[in-house]
Amino acid sequence: MPNYGKLSEETVVAMREGYAKGKLLSAIGKEHGIHPSQVSRIVRGKSYKQFGGPVAETTKKKADEDWYEVDKATGCWVWQGRTLRGYGIYATGYDAGYSQLAHRYFYETRVGPVPEGLEIDHVCQNKACVNPGHLEAVTAQENTHRGPNTKLDWKKVRKLRSLYAKGRTSQAQIARMFRVSRATICAVVMNKNWKDPDYTPPAFGKGRRTDVGYGAKKAGNWTWKDL
Repeated sequence: MPNYGKLSEETVVAMREGYAKGKLLSAIGKEHGIHPSQVSRIVRGKSYKQFGGPVAETTKKKADEDWYEVDKATGCWVWQGRTLRGYGIYATGYDAGYSQLAHRYFYETRVGPVPEGLEIDHVCQNKACVNPGHLEAVTAQENTHRGPNTKLDWKKVRKLRSLYAKGRTSQAQIARMFRVSRATICAVVMNKNWKDPDYTPPAFGKGRRTDVGYGAKKAGNWTWKDL
């Protein structure tokens, strides 16, 4: 169990001496029941300043520019530090006690706060890139359909909407043509996904059940006799 009480001078000195001899923060924390982040503050003299013992020197934080390398071919600022699932991890501050996604940090410090409800998308499709010019704030839905694994693009979206508007091809047939689910086609033709302000979704009307978009039954614009 973590030790959230006050530590004795003897314990603090032992922790600092252990760190000076090469013990890991995690090992010291496990030994004394303390979280490694708290151990870090103690051995560096940020906590329990009144007690003696060897105090580790505070490491000077690198400048932001030292954390990435510029790819001249693509213009990407490729993160050179720790990563998680391909995304860079930036230590906001040794004393802050937390880290954040590197590309989000670079966006917020160079562009501005991320609008509420939006995510940061890599326009360059390089997860390790932190170049603010390659980052854009978008909705989660937009971020998903822009992903490298999506099977649609704007050209295909316009094509399938045109096919559906002609009334001769069902959503199920279009889904098979574009190798996506019928739910995906439904979302696209109803402008729920790949939103286009200049596109008008088709009105609910008569037709096969597979041709009906979101909310048709609730809207009451068709009956089972129409199927």
